[in-house]
Amino acid sequence: MSDYLNLVALSKRAQMIEGISALLGWDQETYMPPKAAPVRAEQKKLLAELSHELHTGKEFEKALSGCINLENGRFLVPDLSEDQKACLRVWRRDFLRQKKLPSSFVQEFASTSSKAMFVWEEAKNGNSFQLFLPYFEELLDLIRKKIDLLGYEEHPYDALLDEFEPGATTTLVDNLFKQLQLALPRLFAEIIARQKNYPELDISPPLPLHEQKMILHALLNDIGFDFQRGRLDRSAHPFSEAYHPDDSRITCRKEPTCICDEILTTLHEAGHSFYEMGLPKEHVGTPLGQAISLGIHESVSRWWETRIGRSLPFWKFFYPKLQDRVHGELSGISLEQFVRTLNRVKPSLIRTESDEISYSLHVILRFQIEKELIEGKLQPKDLPERWNSGMKELLGVEPASNKKGCLQDVHWSMGAFGYFPTYTLGNLFSAQFFEVFSHHHPDWGKLVENGQFDFIRNWQQKEIFRHGRRYTSFELVEKVSGKKLSCEPYISYLFEKYNNL
Repeated sequence: MSDYLNLVALSKRAQMIEGISALLGWDQETYMPPKAAPVRAEQKKLLAELSHELHTGKEFEKALSGCINLENGRFLVPDLSEDQKACLRVWRRDFLRQKKLPSSFVQEFASTSSKAMFVWEEAKNGNSFQLFLPYFEELLDLIRKKIDLLGYEEHPYDALLDEFEPGATTTLVDNLFKQLQLALPRLFAEIIARQKNYPELDISPPLPLHEQKMILHALLNDIGFDFQRGRLDRSAHPFSEAYHPDDSRITCRKEPTCICDEILTTLHEAGHSFYEMGLPKEHVGTPLGQAISLGIHESVSRWWETRIGRSLPFWKFFYPKLQDRVHGELSGISLEQFVRTLNRVKPSLIRTESDEISYSLHVILRFQIEKELIEGKLQPKDLPERWNSGMKELLGVEPASNKKGCLQDVHWSMGAFGYFPTYTLGNLFSAQFFEVFSHHHPDWGKLVENGQFDFIRNWQQKEIFRHGRRYTSFELVEKVSGKKLSCEPYISYLFEKYNNL
């Protein structure tokens, strides 16, 4: 068992280094002074090199090959526990993938993406795609090189998907997204037509930043966010970053839009944080102490943002509190009017501010663009034009600026190609999980209305968090629901919700 124990020690050390790198990333997005960007890029480059060496170096390979056959996955140590077997399977998978990436490439990728993220924020604020374009082209070249190094069986995009959603393929995502493209535009048009009977109300009273912060902190306290283990700050693009179950950071926008959007965004990021805080501490540093995938992560965050945050029961609880905080600005708007307006369907330019029906159409556009870039059908310089035409086709709107168009998301500056599909996969996972959850908790709405939220986290802890990476996301959804992943629960949920509204 000495080889196995050595694997645990090396893996824990690597996770500590990755946690330090993530903390530097959080600082870069929140408090870092602008002129520190070049130094930060070098720091990230060094930490990426150290982590990569720990995961792929001779010591790790020797220990891993002493426990499991790297060729066929056969275990070589007798009397392994099921936990140990699960860890070895994931370590082998990750090792074989990461070993294909030379240390020099990993360093270059980390350094380039760190610089690109800083320039992206400047480009977005200045509405200058030309400023970001050289970095975007450099990152795309690195992405293509990464694909060549990793290899793929059917489509080059598979290599990127597998990083964020292990086991997912371009064919699978294509098929699911085509089903959504058939159903969602029809529902979108129907709801917009029916909404003409209900005027759109202003539910966004102007509030100073400090008052918004007070509301968001009260919200997080109400849903059980542990400020002894987490904190809320501001960044250009909201995100969640965790380094340990006892250290989880979330952000809201530096330039907030309206308090309702900020509430939904904060619930979304809190969902990510709940997942990280809920991972088993006894397995920190091993695969059983890590999240399964970004799709499952998104299933939790979208659950808190949409199934709870946009629901009538939640606002029966929180609306009186919000009314008190906004000094009577919402006094003339009934609870039912507020919830209907909050869930109003309309073409929107910004993905993170979109309604539940159009949200996946935003994601589908990004998926299509990424594939076209990887296949060489779309050149980076033509991205704004392709973006605008895609928005017009899928959502019926066209951005007047790149700030609200192709520069709105941080992901491409991070080099995170293959990430966007996980948002909609998260919606699908969440819908399938919620069917089971609501069967076990048919009174969930009444409990939420009374300000009870622990039972939600407890169910997620039991069914999702505690497993770490024991299963793939597709295995987990089938284990929990008894069914393979499908669009049907999500589409049914949307039709039922909006018919009731």
